[in-house]
Parts: sequence; structure tokens; C-alpha cells
Amino acid sequence: MNKKWVFALLPVALLIQLGIALWVYWFTVVAVWFLWPWIVPELLPGFVDQGLIVDSLSWITSMKISVAIVLTGLGLRLAVSGHRKSD
Repeated sequence: MNKKWVFALLPVALLIQLGIALWVYWFTVVAVWFLWPWIVPELLPGFVDQGLIVDSLSWITSMKISVAIVLTGLGLRLAVSGHRKSD
């Protein structure tokens, strides 16, 4: 059987996965940027008053925090999926 069309779909599948990954990252950036000033001053008011933690974030800072969140989530996902295969 000639199944060369399967290899033609590989770039499409990779582009779809990249699009989903970028959407998840952008959603995380917006969520961090939006939720930070609402949650952090409520949970850590002493740190905010002392200036140890800022009460609002810039876009760049929320992008950096989102990178850490997304990479941590990816690491956890890989760790859990690797654990399931060994059972």
C-alpha cells in the first residue's frame, strides 16, 4: 500500500500542536497578568507592603512567570506519562 499521504499530514499535525501550545501559553500570560493584582495582595499583604512582592505586573513579567508555569506543567505531564508507562 502506498501511504505517502501520512507523511504529508505530519507538518499539519505539528503546526496544529504548535498553535495549541501558543494558545495555552498566551492564555496563561493573560491569566497571570489579570489575576496577579487581585490574588497576590490578598494572600501576601505583608510582603506587598514591605515591597518584597509587587502588587501589579507588567506584560513582560507575566510572560516570564507564564514560561515557568508552562514548563512546570509540561514537566509534570511528562513525569506522569512516563510513570504510567512503567506500570
